[in-house]
Amino acid sequence: MRAGLRFAEAAGRATVVRPPSKQYHDVARALDIGAKALMFQMVDTAAEARTIVSFMKYRPSGVRGVTAQHYYDRFEAGPLAAKLADEDRATTMIALVETREGVANADAIAAVDGVDALYLGHVDLSVDLGIPGRWDDPHLLEATHALAAACRKHGKHFVWDVGSTGTLEDMVRLGADVIMCGADTVTLRDAITAETAAVRRRCAARG
Repeated sequence: MRAGLRFAEAAGRATVVRPPSKQYHDVARALDIGAKALMFQMVDTAAEARTIVSFMKYRPSGVRGVTAQHYYDRFEAGPLAAKLADEDRATTMIALVETREGVANADAIAAVDGVDALYLGHVDLSVDLGIPGRWDDPHLLEATHALAAACRKHGKHFVWDVGSTGTLEDMVRLGADVIMCGADTVTLRDAITAETAAVRRRCAARG
């Protein structure tokens, strides 16, 4: 992950890192090696969101341990207080809401200071609702609208995934300002499929 973050920095690209857990050691490690935006799975309650945010922020706003002249500040010298304040402003917390409990608490989660965005995990939610893979089910659409409303109410970013419930046009109208589009594995699979199909066509054309 540390190498990937350096490549992205060199290319001038933003990144979102999904730590392996919501525990302090995984959150702090990701931030200390330079991650700025973190996405957390299965955020179900406001209390859980507040705990995660506290791991991401320095005292007095949180409990993140301090290290200086490290990956997160590009090993640069400078006043510590200013560095910590800049880092607190830069860190971004994205809450994946993936259960019925999380949807029911969407408004309270969005209200937490330090939560910057909500993202509906439609795959896990469909399983939790007993409708696995039924992206057109009204319950999923209702959940999507609930997250959108919570984000609008509290001024948070609403993340929407192309291919999930609803249409791009409707979701943008509801406030979606972060659009997830595709995945590396899918892009690679489709590219390989297209290339091999082209090779087969050219071979077949030779008789």
